[in-house]
Amino acid sequence: MVVSEPATGAFTLRGVTRVITFALNAERIGNAIDLNAEIPITYSEWKIPNPSFAVAQVGKTGTIEVLLHLVPSTK
Repeated sequence: MVVSEPATGAFTLRGVTRVITFALNAERIGNAIDLNAEIPITYSEWKIPNPSFAVAQVGKTGTIEVLLHLVPSTK
């Protein structure tokens, strides 16, 4: 069963820090827990140059995808 909850925290990209809120999804798999999130960003708000170049055109926004696989310590 996947549980989704809002998460809020300070997020820093390229020296710019903002407080953001995003959906954090958690699922228990055996003795582990998987956490994942998709955080939408607008490049200009974070002073990130548009990553477009000659053969690829990119829009003004992107998504940071996060996946953590948490397991118990073996120590």
